Amino acid sequence: MENSLEILTIWNNNELIGLIRVIGDGETILYIQDLLIRPDYQNQGLGSILLRKMCDRYQSVRQKVLITDNTDKTNSFLSRFNSSEL
Repeated sequence: MENSLEILTIWNNNELIGLIRVIGDGETILYIQDLLIRPDYQNQGLGSILLRKMCDRYQSVRQKVLITDNTDKTNSFLSRFNSSEL
């Protein structure tokens, strides 16, 4: 984690409920390595908030790569975005 380019988190009091972590050079490529939301907080838009906030911070990066499992749940989440948002 300490060698990540950036990490954003969401907390509920002292409880970590969401995290996004990226690696890369911040100029030409950005790997979205982790996007994690605790199961009991999913489907509340928190993953979308983290993903959009991270992509907004690195708008000038030409290549953004999301590394994820190929599951119905993940594909349903990603279908909410168009390529210009990422």
